[in-house]
Amino acid sequence: MLNFGRYKLWLLVGGSLLLSLACYHLIQQYIDENTQRQVLQQQEVEAAVLVSQRDLMAGETIQEEYLVVRNYPQRLVQETWLRPSDAVAIIGLTTSRFVERGEPFTAEAIAVGRQLGLAGRLSAGRYAVTAQVSLQQLHHGLLQVGDWVTLRGRNYLSEQAPVELVNIPVIAFDQFETTQHIDMQVGGYLPTTITFEMTAEQAQQFEQIRQQDFALWLQHDNAYQPSVQVRPIKIHWFATDRATQHELF
Repeated sequence: MLNFGRYKLWLLVGGSLLLSLACYHLIQQYIDENTQRQVLQQQEVEAAVLVSQRDLMAGETIQEEYLVVRNYPQRLVQETWLRPSDAVAIIGLTTSRFVERGEPFTAEAIAVGRQLGLAGRLSAGRYAVTAQVSLQQLHHGLLQVGDWVTLRGRNYLSEQAPVELVNIPVIAFDQFETTQHIDMQVGGYLPTTITFEMTAEQAQQFEQIRQQDFALWLQHDNAYQPSVQVRPIKIHWFATDRATQHELF
């Protein structure tokens, strides 16, 4: 009877301990959840913003590596600040003013590119040269913008050999830079001026022949002559391979 009483006592003590541990676990879980809920309620909503990774001078081109995404509290974010989705639109543009490292990008800090005119589309070191042309020089309307021509004529100031300019691209007729706006069919519009793209040396030579009638020859693709001669590629063999070079093909 005494042993049964002790067993019952230990059973009650063990049950009390288990119940206490369970209550402690539930209370601790409630405290943690309540604390986390309060932190989330107090935490501000943040927004991602594009900022500069380093100092950028005015007129500097924006590169991808210059852009960094940083989170700011929503209440501090201004409407003019650019977001990560704007990165593609500003890469390659230039800054209109000094941008400090860590400063959010804004639209007013970026220079909007201007529409390039004809000068902006010329290759480096090239010049646009315009001359009056006849129906014959236009090949009766068959000449197109983008064709390559050879110009040939005599220097009106000397009796030297004729001047010949090859590989001259046609870049415009009158004020049109594309032939799709020109109807050069029979009875249609025929331009009176033509614009070529030339180097400075070619332009100087052309000034010597434009005072007289000059021939305008339309070049075939196979007749294209590169202005800079391509250096031929020479294959060098190792001394040990010379005897067996026929086996390498």
